[in-house]
Amino acid sequence: AATKLALYPLDTWKSRRQAHPHSSFRGLWTVRGLYRGIVPKVLLYTPYQAVYMAAYTRTRDKLASDAGFLSSGSPLIFVIAGVCAEIA
Repeated sequence: AATKLALYPLDTWKSRRQAHPHSSFRGLWTVRGLYRGIVPKVLLYTPYQAVYMAAYTRTRDKLASDAGFLSSGSPLIFVIAGVCAEIA
């Protein structure tokens, strides 16, 4: 959530720039303008991030403990865990 709060103004600016490339964006540079719409975004993002991280850490730990043909520090473990977390 802290990352969203820090980067949300940049994302807002980028999105508005792409939607209206030749506008002046006078109201954008106020705190209210930069953070408009953040509450729904954080409310929707938080459960997704919780499920993603739970799936990622569980898969990573399981693969690291039962590595078999993979060494426990193999980058492939992290890649597989990330893919599994995205699917979850």
